[in-house]
Amino acid sequence: MSVRIAPLAPDLATGSALLLYERLEKSMGQVPSLLKTMAHAPVVLENYLSFSQGLARGTLGPKLVEQIALYVAQLSACSYCIEAHSASGKQWGLGEAEALQTREGYSTNAQTQAVLTFTKRLVAERGKATAGDISLLQIAGFHPEQQIEILAVIGLNLLTNYLALAAGTESDFPPVDRVGVPLNFII
Repeated sequence: MSVRIAPLAPDLATGSALLLYERLEKSMGQVPSLLKTMAHAPVVLENYLSFSQGLARGTLGPKLVEQIALYVAQLSACSYCIEAHSASGKQWGLGEAEALQTREGYSTNAQTQAVLTFTKRLVAERGKATAGDISLLQIAGFHPEQQIEILAVIGLNLLTNYLALAAGTESDFPPVDRVGVPLNFII
């Protein structure tokens, strides 16, 4: 993949981009390439961070949020985001085998499976959820607040996937096995 929008080099960051870099360095120890790319538009980076951090404090739990993000990345064929969420999912208990299952759209947990099925339908249908799609979440025990959070996590991750794909962002995360994982939109 060729880089089409290069990440903003930290030594070239000024103003609010520089402040965001400093904040990210302090909290994460580094600034991932995608966030450096986003930093060309500090308002986008700042709002992405705020939205992402807000969702992390939501009712879904960080592991499920990572599983949704990982599956959206797989459905979008975004290598950068697959690698990023495979790495970040580990800190929330998402092991390698379970991450691969997630990427295949499968979970042994019934609630997680309902979310993955819903995610696949929503992405495949470009957001056009049916009453049946929403009832799948309701039957699995997700109340309206959680349903909205699920939709928001999907949307936020489509943003980062599309940005990484369009910009040609090179990964700064450990590579993961991509062999044998289908990108299948057949519902």
